[in-house]
Order: sequence, then structure tokens, then C-alpha cells
Amino acid sequence: MLDSLPLELATEIFIFTLDSDISDDRLISQFDASYLCEDGHAWRRVALSTPQLWSNLTLCETHATNPNPALIEQWLGRAHLVSLSVWANSFPDTILDLIWRNNTKWKVLTFQCLGGPAFELSRINPAGGFPSLRELVINKSDQNIVYDHVIHGFHNAPRLQEFHVLGCSNFLMAIHIPWAQITRYSCSIPSDSIPTHFGVNPKSPGNMIPPLLHLKSLTLDSDTCTPTTILRYLTLPALQTLDIGFMAIQQLETLFTFLTRSSCQLVSFSAGSRETLLEPLIPCLEAMPTLSSLGLAISTSEEDGSHLLERLRGDLSLLPRLWDLTIVSNGRLLFPYDLLLETIRARTALVPLRRFALLWTSHPGRFYLPDAPLERQLRETGVDIHFGPHGDISS
Repeated sequence: MLDSLPLELATEIFIFTLDSDISDDRLISQFDASYLCEDGHAWRRVALSTPQLWSNLTLCETHATNPNPALIEQWLGRAHLVSLSVWANSFPDTILDLIWRNNTKWKVLTFQCLGGPAFELSRINPAGGFPSLRELVINKSDQNIVYDHVIHGFHNAPRLQEFHVLGCSNFLMAIHIPWAQITRYSCSIPSDSIPTHFGVNPKSPGNMIPPLLHLKSLTLDSDTCTPTTILRYLTLPALQTLDIGFMAIQQLETLFTFLTRSSCQLVSFSAGSRETLLEPLIPCLEAMPTLSSLGLAISTSEEDGSHLLERLRGDLSLLPRLWDLTIVSNGRLLFPYDLLLETIRARTALVPLRRFALLWTSHPGRFYLPDAPLERQLRETGVDIHFGPHGDISS
């Protein structure tokens, strides 16, 4: 049957089978394309003529520790550009040499450092850099390692746009990347060392980072540190998405100064706090007139929620483009649903609110839902409304 199909159609069918499942004990792509080569000449012909099937390569711990270089080279020879993910406690010379010699092949590099310090990455420094690399991801679990090795190899990556560091802020001190061209950056544990990562000494007053003209998405995710520290030094005129994992009321002035200095047109803003943040956040929201999506995971109260809704209802210049509002509370909340209904109706002349979610993170016993008649009126507005535990709905 496959023989009767045009090659282009068969190729599309094969690509449609791509699966992102990860196996712990075998060399895989998104879908293990090597299996297709075992099902007859026609299947093998299509598989070998479809580079997309070979464009994702994951080396789980077994293969990263004891790799099969011949098999890996054969895999890479069938692809144009490759997204490589390596899971390992340490990176043997065979893997480092593989990355070095195939430096023009890599589209995405992901290093899942399972336990070791990952000093070996400092040995990756090909003369031609990484001309095709678009995204670099480093996931490191050890927090207290002091890195005295500098990783220069990724600085020469003219197409690199995304950089994500998860799990170890100390690692930021070791790696050099071309910041001026980055469009998406995320760090899971920001700290006071981050400015140094950008080349700024935080002990020098007034020492600013040159404007990053292309950074569109910034995620600073932490439950214990102060992500807004880095905002003191940044100017991001192209920023569209800002996600601050944790902040306190005393950092709001830093956020406001950053927004006014950057004059960016934010589309999406998310923040978390253990404090009642809705009312004191309003001056910052006034500096986000282009915002369409707002997500807050906070400790709030009926009075705090009422203040925000009253401003949204009475001042149509506040967030005039807002259509998606999510509030995640700690489960101790009597929310002003009647005021929410009035606010939704008042803002229909603008960009109508299309989605509202009020979620709780703890036991819902102290989380009061609207009574049945009021809930019916809310849903009759046409807004996609969700009440329930956090994680129950898709973002």
C-alpha cells in the first residue's frame, strides 16, 4: 500500500507519527525512526528520505555513559539539523567529541545534568562555534557547587535565540552566551549572581546592562529568591512576556521603574506572591496598557479583589486590551462575584473579557463559590469562566 502513495504524502504520514515519549534505556528520536527501516524496502525508502524523522536525538543515561558512536553518526547523517538531548551524571569524552565534531548540526542542545558538576561542558569549544544553534537548555540539580570553569563554547552561536537554565543559578556564573541576540530567557532559581552573568557587577552603583533589544520573553521562576533583583539592571524595549515566579510588595517599585524605563509593550504578565498584592500592583498594571493576559498566584482577600475589580470597572483606561484574567489564591477567599459580573458587563465596550479563572491551591473548604443564580448570570455573559483547584484547567 505504501508503494502506491506519492513520496510527499507518505512523508507527511510518517511525520504525523512523531511522538515525544522518552525511553530510559534506548537511543531514540521523537519517534524511533530506526524501527521504520526494518519494515520493508518501501518503508525504509521513505524513512531515509525524511530528515525530519531523524531531527530529534535523545541520549538517556545508559547511552550517554556508554555511547555507540557509529550508530549516532549514522543517525546524524540522515538529518539536516538535530535537536540533541543528553541525560547524564557526567559527559564522557565520546559525547563531547560528538558535539564538537558535529557543531554545524545542532539546532537545539539540552543538557540534563543528573548529578555531577558538569565541568566537562567547558571543554566544548569548536573553532567554528555553533552556527545553526537556536536553543540551549541546561538543567542542573546541584545548588552549592562553585564553578571555576568558564564555558566559552556557546558564545559563538550567531542564531542562538533561546537560553534556559533550570535548577542551578551558580552555573550562570560559568557560561558566556551572546546576550544581545537572545529573544527568550528563563531561569528557575534567580539570585543576586544573575547580574554578574550578564556582565554587570551588582556592587557598582548605577552599573546597568546595555539594553537587550531583542529579548521578548523573560521568565524568572523562584519560590525563595528575589527575581526582581535582575530587573534593576535590565532595559528590554521588545519584551512581550514577563513571568515573575515570586515577588514581595517592596519589589513593586523596582518592577514599576523597569517598566517605565523599558517602555515595552507587554502582552502577558504573571507573578506570584505570598502577600495581598492586587491593590498595590495597580500602578504597575497602569504601566502595561497593551496587556491582554494577566495571571496572579497570590494571597488575596475580598477587599483586595474588590479594589482591583472596581478599578477595572470604573477606569476603562486600565488594561483596555485585557481578555484573559487568572487569579490563583490560597483557598481562603470570599470573592466579590457580584462585582465581577458588573466588571464584565462594563468592559464589553472594550476588548471583552473572554476568559476568567479563579483557582485555589489549598483545600477548598474556605473557598466560597458564587451561588447558583449568580453563577448562571456570569456564564450567560459568554465569558469562559473556571472555578476550581489550580491545575484543573489548561493554560
